[in-house]
Amino acid sequence: MFPRPARKRSRMKRNLYQGFTLLELMVAAGILVIISTGLITLFIYSWNLNELNKQRLIAANHAQLFLEEIKACAYDSIDDYIINFNIDDYHADFGQFGRLTDENITFDADYGSHVTTVTVTVSWRGLKGRKTYELSSKFARQKSAL
Repeated sequence: MFPRPARKRSRMKRNLYQGFTLLELMVAAGILVIISTGLITLFIYSWNLNELNKQRLIAANHAQLFLEEIKACAYDSIDDYIINFNIDDYHADFGQFGRLTDENITFDADYGSHVTTVTVTVSWRGLKGRKTYELSSKFARQKSAL
């Protein structure tokens, strides 16, 4: 009769050493911490950038609102609009656009004989200090009909 071949012992050894070593678990945890820290930092940066862009959009809408009102005025009454401007009169209108913290709106007008350049500056308190947004437009005196 033929002798039986000996069984391989590698199967038995493999069953004894299943699982991860403590060193492997520590390396995996370290890699996870590094990746998580990077993702959290990226998330915070993205959130701050999104908030700043939202505030800039609100400021642009407010500046556009006032330039449109000046556009509706007669050329000779632009100065009266700027002199009599009071931001408190518009807080109710800002509901559709949103409001900015410590918002201040100023006008600068460069008067010419036939063209006036009006710059609206919106400033507010942002996440990292005071922010400003400027929008300019030119207004021309209409030629009178002959």
